[in-house]
Amino acid sequence: MVCESFPELLSPWAILVNGRAQVLNEDEKPIHGLYAAGDSIGGLMGGYRGGYTGGLMQALATGILAGETASQSALENKEN
Repeated sequence: MVCESFPELLSPWAILVNGRAQVLNEDEKPIHGLYAAGDSIGGLMGGYRGGYTGGLMQALATGILAGETASQSALENKEN
């Protein structure tokens, strides 16, 4: 995993995700197979920043986290 603790992120323009980059529904439960990364989750900066100036590392880190979670989920589903 990229990071042990990743706070839930929410802004007025963002999708709510958990610490594994899974998109959450209205009840804050993960939507199976749906992940988000980059500016779509609002970011550590608190919402839309008008482009990717300085946001590339956030996109990379959250993309890796989402990819790791998705691959782990796929492996678990394959075993079951």
